[in-house]
Amino acid sequence: MVKNGYLLQRRSWTGTIVLNLSYQTVLKRLQSYNAVLITQVDRKQTLKPSSRKYMVNRQDADIMAQYNLELRGFYNYYSIADNISYQSGMEVQLLHEI
Repeated sequence: MVKNGYLLQRRSWTGTIVLNLSYQTVLKRLQSYNAVLITQVDRKQTLKPSSRKYMVNRQDADIMAQYNLELRGFYNYYSIADNISYQSGMEVQLLHEI
């Protein structure tokens, strides 16, 4: 393409920009909440739900409110990621703790 005597080069665009949420990101967030324990079994990494002993004496509604707060905060922060619906590991791990 020539415009005003100058050769203009344009990059062709055929793809789309995608933001994906990695497994490691979800794992780090679970660890920051002390929601999982990581163990090695036969050279494989396994996740086990951990108990949150500081919540033992709380009301059931308070515990559920805490989990909902964490899930909503995580989802709202990463909601622009394209594969957020596939990263349900956090929800499953938090539900296993109850």
